[in-house]
Amino acid sequence: PPRPGAPTAASAPAAGEGPCPLPTIGVDQWVLALDVHPGGGLLATGSRRWLRVWNAATGRKVWEKSSKGWSCSVGAVAFSPDSRHLAAGSTDNQARVWAMDADEPVFRFPHGHFVNAVAFSPDSRHLATGCADGTVQLWDTETGEPVARVKHRLAVKGLAFSPDGALLLSGSEDRTARVWDTAAWEPRLEIRHKHFVLGVAFSPDGRSLASCSEDRTAQVWDTEAWAQRFSVRHARGIRSVAFAPDGTLVATGGEDRAVRIWDCRDGAQRSQVLHPRAVNAVVFYPDGRHIASAGEGKEVRSTSLPG
Repeated sequence: PPRPGAPTAASAPAAGEGPCPLPTIGVDQWVLALDVHPGGGLLATGSRRWLRVWNAATGRKVWEKSSKGWSCSVGAVAFSPDSRHLAAGSTDNQARVWAMDADEPVFRFPHGHFVNAVAFSPDSRHLATGCADGTVQLWDTETGEPVARVKHRLAVKGLAFSPDGALLLSGSEDRTARVWDTAAWEPRLEIRHKHFVLGVAFSPDGRSLASCSEDRTAQVWDTEAWAQRFSVRHARGIRSVAFAPDGTLVATGGEDRAVRIWDCRDGAQRSQVLHPRAVNAVVFYPDGRHIASAGEGKEVRSTSLPG
């Protein structure tokens, strides 16, 4: 949602264009949440009192919204797949949705506690929100009305839709990740960890899903056999997990200050990126050749992948 006259997603340079590497973006606070625009040219960050959008190629800030009036942190951000909206979840018990050409939110979705996770459906018609009271809610992005609701025992920390929208994956402090059928809203699978589940992801082809946990592991599952493919480990808790656009790689970021890139076929580590402090978020650019990662080091680092 850049201000009038600011670069839009269409006019921002695409990630990786030109000879210069993508810049590291300095942020004056811990980065709690991160997402890349579907066009690759913009990054959204959530922090203690700011929701910001950055030009990925130049590192310049193109839009920001202070949450001082909300007196809260922005702990979840997501661009819609159709590029029209940006959603943010915050500790004032609300999720907000902005149109990309507007300065004020088009919707405010009230909750009973902190909103820790947001995810758009693949068709952008619905927004799923995860709340600290254990509730997962689905909202209609055209009308703003609630559509469905399911529950974990404890706070929800991560959400992800399958590529066809038929499944929703949720991760919770109750130490489980659950796969929900979005037609009947019945659980299809429950994945167990030994500590809080902090992040979840579906692969773009829908054949794999992943969950990561404070127990220092990330599990990758086959969604056709509903069987675990492999598990990987960090030295400390893992806070974020993401799949590459072609589904061949999965990235994890954690409290050991590392982003690790794993091969989805066998779980072998292919590369890593080290940060000065704990990593809270990792996401692939749409080109599949770069990743963005951020956390307590107060910067967003974009990295070219080998090969």
